Amino acid sequence: MKLFPVLQQWRYQLQKHPSQMIAVATVLTIGLFVPQAWMNWRTYQEFNRLRYQELRLQYLSDRITHLDEVLTMSALMNAATGDPKWEQRYRDYAPKLDVAIQESIKLVPDLYATDVAKQVDAANQKLVEMEQRSLFLVQKNQRSQAFQLLQSPAYSEQKQVYANGVAQRNRLLEQQLNQQEIEYQHTLFISFAGTIASITLLIPVWWIVLIVLKWYLQDQAIAEQALAENNQELTQALDKLREAQLSMHGERLASLSQMVAGVAHEINNPLGFIRGNVSYVHQTTQSLFDLVQAYQEQIPEPPLALQDQLEDLDLPFLQADLTKALQSMQSGSDRIQE
Repeated sequence: MKLFPVLQQWRYQLQKHPSQMIAVATVLTIGLFVPQAWMNWRTYQEFNRLRYQELRLQYLSDRITHLDEVLTMSALMNAATGDPKWEQRYRDYAPKLDVAIQESIKLVPDLYATDVAKQVDAANQKLVEMEQRSLFLVQKNQRSQAFQLLQSPAYSEQKQVYANGVAQRNRLLEQQLNQQEIEYQHTLFISFAGTIASITLLIPVWWIVLIVLKWYLQDQAIAEQALAENNQELTQALDKLREAQLSMHGERLASLSQMVAGVAHEINNPLGFIRGNVSYVHQTTQSLFDLVQAYQEQIPEPPLALQDQLEDLDLPFLQADLTKALQSMQSGSDRIQE
């Protein structure tokens, strides 16, 4: 029986001071969602880091394999032909391989500290020593000995050890990335569960706030009705003021609509030039690459200086990369247009 007066008193206090309940609900909401938002941001950053690391490591792995084959082929061709351009090609690409390996180590230092990585590095060092030895023999006009060295069982064995080690290292790398992805999914699940828990807790709190506001608004409506009955002229003045505000609001909306239309027009005009030029550049670039390919078919053995320039340019990679860039520009302009 004593509970009913207590509830009435509590309701009366909330009706008179709804700001207190709103303040409590606001503080509770901020206290729950600020840490949650920080956790979501950290989760998003971790996802971006994992995505970048995975893509970069895949690119570096393919590049290391490609450069290693280039060095092997250059050493073999140098021993077979005695042409100094192959030795120069070998020395040009060797630093690129070192750069790619160092970047991979920087991305996953723990993986390169394993026994598998050390085995791969030892095999690579032996291969480099034998390849360097073959280059020296060719310089001494001992091409047959250089070729035999690169065709020897010892060289083939180290190549096999290197290939097996790289394959095993790639499997370990994939396992490590998968483990990181599982940890990311676990963090994402915790973040999602925290969000659900926060919402579940806040729903009744804000439901109470809405009830309190409803009570407060009801009291305000009664007071306004009494004031309107006692002062009709003031009510009419307020009505005129509301009409003026609505009219001003309509004028503002009309001005805003004109401004938005103008902005859209100003964006669409240069966007049309961009889209048209991207398409034209794409067609022209493809035509130029087709022309270069036709020249290569007609002149399979160009001058040595031109061959070096073509090798430095890395035409296939340039063609693929430029095509992707133009496609990305086209995609970006499509998104802007949408």
